[in-house]
Amino acid sequence: MKETILNIVFALLAVFFICLSYYFCIRAKINAATEDAVNNAEQDDKTATEKMSLAVDQIYSIVPIAFKPFITKKTIQAIVQKAFDSIEAYAEKQKKKQDTKAKTDKKE
Repeated sequence: MKETILNIVFALLAVFFICLSYYFCIRAKINAATEDAVNNAEQDDKTATEKMSLAVDQIYSIVPIAFKPFITKKTIQAIVQKAFDSIEAYAEKQKKKQDTKAKTDKKE
């Protein structure tokens, strides 16, 4: 009797961990696809809202149906917003760096 219960528990744990690892695999694919989606959205002449919607829809299409209740469009939107913010911060940092370099070159 104990062996049967243990077998069932181990089988359930195995299924749980397989689903959990698949979730993290999908999450990694989403994070990787975010860069492409942001680049695709930035190439078009669209408003910020349209760019966000385009990127979110593109990434959400990657999510398997079984995980859509857990990885919602709101979650995807947060990931995309973080990517947009990181790219913007990097661009500002590079601009400041170039401006500083231009100023020092003029002084010399």
